[in-house]
Amino acid sequence: MHVAFLVTLIVIVAVAVVLAVVLSTVNQPEKGPSVTVSLYVGDVDENQNARRKRDTGDPCMHLEDVKKTVSETLSKLATEGNVQSVRFLTYSDTSEVSESMPLDVGQSQLSKYTIIRNGKAPKQTSSLQLFNNLKQPKEDLVHYMPCSTSYDGYADDAKAAGVQLKNINGDS
Repeated sequence: MHVAFLVTLIVIVAVAVVLAVVLSTVNQPEKGPSVTVSLYVGDVDENQNARRKRDTGDPCMHLEDVKKTVSETLSKLATEGNVQSVRFLTYSDTSEVSESMPLDVGQSQLSKYTIIRNGKAPKQTSSLQLFNNLKQPKEDLVHYMPCSTSYDGYADDAKAAGVQLKNINGDS
């Protein structure tokens, strides 16, 4: 009689544990697709800040132009409903990442990002490594690079950034 009681008790406890695990995972909302925008905010070659802009003849986009493009992109993503959140990864010689936020909040936060005037060479690799360490499933990266190719350590930084991008994409 004691054996039957113990078997019944063990079965009840096992069922309770399984139900608790299943219900706790069902109640957690699945993280939707997100995007991290990596912005260069340093002052190396300040007049040519951001990414190359080949289609207009203007050699580069300035940080304010990049922020406008990002804002328009976030607005479009919000309309399409394909991406639910954004975070910003800013870098110059060091990198920082914001908390994930809804797209509309991200648009309003863009104005707080300004150029850091420290004269130090950019480190794209620190930005890409930080993203690679923090990336979540269903998360994409949009990486804006410095336009200048004349800063100290450019060749090494560009080569290492290429390796990091391959790691992020799983192409290594």
